[in-house]
Amino acid sequence: MKTCAMCGSNDIIRQENQEDTTKFKVGNKRITIHLSGLSWSKCQNCGEEYLNPKDGNLRDQKLLEALAQDRKKRGLLTGEEIREIRESFGFTQVEFEKLLGLGAKSFVRWENYKTDQSKSADLLLRAIKKGGKDFLLSLIEEKKIA
Repeated sequence: MKTCAMCGSNDIIRQENQEDTTKFKVGNKRITIHLSGLSWSKCQNCGEEYLNPKDGNLRDQKLLEALAQDRKKRGLLTGEEIREIRESFGFTQVEFEKLLGLGAKSFVRWENYKTDQSKSADLLLRAIKKGGKDFLLSLIEEKKIA
């Protein structure tokens, strides 16, 4: 980028290995996330910042890593761990939600950090992972009986 789209200035400087703080909504709360190692271009005249696709991808990656760390600190499975458990049994998000009697889009929200899973859902997912296929089959059988 050579010219600022906001003010027309040609005084755009590349910023490397920067830190930033952002707010991220998780469920009904907003959490503050600190990110480091980011890059962008900045207009020295008006302060407008520009991310190229590589910068944006890196920012997204750093944000997901920070959200995963936040969940780990609170003793919850990360979005990646939830996805791995679900996929290890060959279920889509919708299929696993129906099997476990969860609301629509629960796995989408948990896996993408839009909301945190409850402690009880987290415990159930851990039990499914540890218990393996036999435990999951017993859950399916119990659901049929109920």
